[in-house]
Amino acid sequence: ERLRALAALRIEIAVRGGRFTEAFERATASPGAVSPLLHAELTLASSDVAGARRALQGLIGSPDASERARAVAMLAELELLAGKPETAIAHLGSLGDIAQAEPLARARVHLAAARCDEYAGRVAAMRSALARAHGACKSVPVCLEASELSAIVDARRAVGLAREGRLVEAATALDAADAAARDLDAVAVADEVLAARALVSRRRGDSTASAALLGDLVRARRERGDELGALRAELDLAELEILRGQPALAAELASAALASSVRRELGHLAARGSAVVAAIDLMELRL
Repeated sequence: ERLRALAALRIEIAVRGGRFTEAFERATASPGAVSPLLHAELTLASSDVAGARRALQGLIGSPDASERARAVAMLAELELLAGKPETAIAHLGSLGDIAQAEPLARARVHLAAARCDEYAGRVAAMRSALARAHGACKSVPVCLEASELSAIVDARRAVGLAREGRLVEAATALDAADAAARDLDAVAVADEVLAARALVSRRRGDSTASAALLGDLVRARRERGDELGALRAELDLAELEILRGQPALAAELASAALASSVRRELGHLAARGSAVVAAIDLMELRL
């Protein structure tokens, strides 16, 4: 029992440090040391989409309302990455009334709903879902998970505001997320804030700063074994390089991300990569 507790502690330290490959290997070598939900999350971070989907589908029937809500939220976000928004929405709809789930589990469901709304371009609905997530986080005593989720909510709210052109409000939300992330010393949360800062910088017209932030994010995530996060940042960077007039660099980034996304059956990311490649072909009149 002590060995299992020690293994769990080492895995938690690796996760907080953003070392997902190490955490996944430790979790795999120590069955039962972490919850099945965390193991599924680590499997997804390593970009084993099929394995993560199987694990999550086995958890969405859990009799525990909170575990079921968390599993469905993660599965919905996975299906969005796979380019299946209808399936993601169906999963969230299958939960029905989530009042029996604990507040932080409800917050994760609201975050997943906000992702679905962002995917569909429903900005007002996205803001409402993020507000519900924020309220759920604030409804519990201060704890590590609540603080992490609050920082993520602020970062995603900044992204939504920036896309609406509300850059002053976006900067305020981003500063709040940044301050929380520094206090938490959680790498995954800091990465989310950094990605949001890159997008806000792009919207403010500072493409050089945005490219530098995204480049650092791609390298750091890949080094730590967060392949899925690296792919998303790589596509953000490829799209930015087109705007910066760097089609060769954009093509290199997009082609690599496209091949990786297709191999992992991440349809949405593959479509983004294809769009970048098509845009470059158009720029060079290779029709």
